[in-house]
Formats: sequence, structure tokens, C-alpha cells
Amino acid sequence: MHARWVMSAALLALCGCTAMDHLAGMGVVSQGVSTVDHATIIKVSPNALYDPGHTPGTPLQLGARWTSDAPQSVALVLSYQSAVSSDTPTIESFQDLQISIDGQVASFPASKPSDISSSFHNSVSHTIYTSSRGEVSIPYALLQRMVAAKDCWLRATGAGYQDAKFSTEHLPDGKPTAIVSIRAFMAKVDAARAGTGQAH
Repeated sequence: MHARWVMSAALLALCGCTAMDHLAGMGVVSQGVSTVDHATIIKVSPNALYDPGHTPGTPLQLGARWTSDAPQSVALVLSYQSAVSSDTPTIESFQDLQISIDGQVASFPASKPSDISSSFHNSVSHTIYTSSRGEVSIPYALLQRMVAAKDCWLRATGAGYQDAKFSTEHLPDGKPTAIVSIRAFMAKVDAARAGTGQAH
């Protein structure tokens, strides 16, 4: 009876984390149709990534975007949230993304300039809270390999770099990471690709 209660409590806590993420707009999958060309567009908003050296997670988050106009590719959406002193560099400007799948590394350039925004400046602590976003286009087949891999790492580079272990499904506090929400995203994409005969 006690073991059953513990398991139920753990499941409730995990569901609570997922619900809170969705309320915060993290890891949310959405589907729509372009008003211009009527292409199907499927998105998942950026969600947490894990770095063993940073227990709470990293400032780097990962999402994705797919369109039926280019069914064989997918855009990985990189989001970098930071809180830094005003006398240090305030933003990560994305240049490329390195993807290591079971030891095999490939590198992809950012497909467009990073979108940089500052949320606010705290005059007391002299801290600027900033965020940046960029996109990297990769083959959809590579995303399938990333999700299926036993060991997949990401390295986003700019003025510096940030590493994250994509294949880790939960942070130490139980919070689901980007790979979990990207699986849900891919389920919708795979259904759309099957409908257009582009499943392979």
C-alpha cells in the first residue's frame, strides 16, 4: 500500500512539472496551417536541456519547427536565457550547432541571425536578464537518429559555447527535458508526413 502511494505521488509530481512547463510555454506542441500557401506547420516551443555540470539545467533550451513545404528537413529552435552582470557580455549569439550522436559529430550553421531581446535591467544588482533565439536547419532523418540514440550531445556555439546532453529525459528534479516534448512533436510530424507520402 505504501509503495503504491509513493508511486502515485511521484506520478502526480511529474504531471505537475509537465503542467507547469506548459503554463510557462515550455515544450508546448502546436499545429496550424499557413495562410499564405496552406502548408501544415507543426511547432514545439523550446524546453529544458541537461548538462551534468549544471544540476538545475542549462540556460540553453531546444524546440523545433516543421513545415509540409519542406518535409525532409526540420528547424531546431535554440533559445538561450541568461542573467548576467551589466559589465559582461549579455547574450549568446548563435553561430552553429554541433550534434554528437553516439560519438559521431556533425555541425550545422545557424540558418538566420539570432533574435536578441532584453527583458529588463535590475538597477540594484546591476543585472541584465536577456534571451536570444536562433534556428538551425537539419535533415529530419537526423532528428530521428538523435531521439533514438543512446548518447546524444549538443554544443551551441557563439561568443562561447554551451553543452547539453540531449538524450537525458529528465532533470534531477524530475522535470522533463526537450527530448520528451520533441518526441510528442515528432508524433504529429510523422502523422503529417505519412499523409503526404513523405514518411521516409
